[in-house]
Amino acid sequence: MSFDKLTGNDALTKQLRGIACSGNIHNGYIFEGPWTADKLTAAKAFAKAVLCTVKPGEGCDSCRICRAIDDDAHMDVVFVEAENADTQKAKEKAEFGEDPVFKKKKNSVKSIRDAKIEDVIGRLNKVPIEGDRNIAIIKDADTITLRAFNRLLKTLEEPHEGTIIMLLSENIENLPQTIVSRCVHLRVLPSDVPKNVKEKKLADKLVAQIAEGEPYYLVKNTIEKIGNEKTEIYTVLDCMEGIYREMLLSKDVKRDLERLSRAIEMIEEARDRIKRNRNTAYALKSMALRIGG
Repeated sequence: MSFDKLTGNDALTKQLRGIACSGNIHNGYIFEGPWTADKLTAAKAFAKAVLCTVKPGEGCDSCRICRAIDDDAHMDVVFVEAENADTQKAKEKAEFGEDPVFKKKKNSVKSIRDAKIEDVIGRLNKVPIEGDRNIAIIKDADTITLRAFNRLLKTLEEPHEGTIIMLLSENIENLPQTIVSRCVHLRVLPSDVPKNVKEKKLADKLVAQIAEGEPYYLVKNTIEKIGNEKTEIYTVLDCMEGIYREMLLSKDVKRDLERLSRAIEMIEEARDRIKRNRNTAYALKSMALRIGG
């Protein structure tokens, strides 16, 4: 079943099953977790549990409804993700004609803009086509513009009956409090898979080097072993953040709460810089130096 794919998330799957089976479904959910956490699979599994008629509350993974959700093709489930501003402008150009500003200005930063959210809201306000619910799964929710968030807020405050909005976020603190307060917060953990062994070792070493105050040239040597692939870089950052969060939960770190919280903040800032296509080496260097104080 779909929930079985969420390895290492037993508490989450139990919670989602309970919600789907109860029928007492809220209109807004935030699936928060690091880049390596499979938030999309969690959101799709929940959608299947809600919509599947073969195994309600679970999802059968094989009926037409479940297969359509897997293929992003269900008529009542809208999928949204961030696009480069260039891509958005190109679409507008194709639809409305040449824009002289587009010729001169390029922007590779990904975001979800007002027009995209307007499309989603328009779809949610219509009567469901196949069932009795409209569902929106919004990836990269951290990149929604403030204006678009304000439009989405109105839908969360006064949703049409049967509306479910799922926001997938790496850090709930990137979302406006007005949005967070109207959603159920769900934490998605990364699956413990063997391919992350190298990244976990590098993360362990970086955290230890920073904690022990080793000279930067040694820290730099470890950073250079990460490589240039963003998948690997994000995995190392996620592992580092996981280490610091585990430290925060320890009973013996009362005096270090501020330092550990700052470390997590610096990791998230480095991840954001890399996402925005800033210099990766500089972002990692700055992170290590600032965490080390």
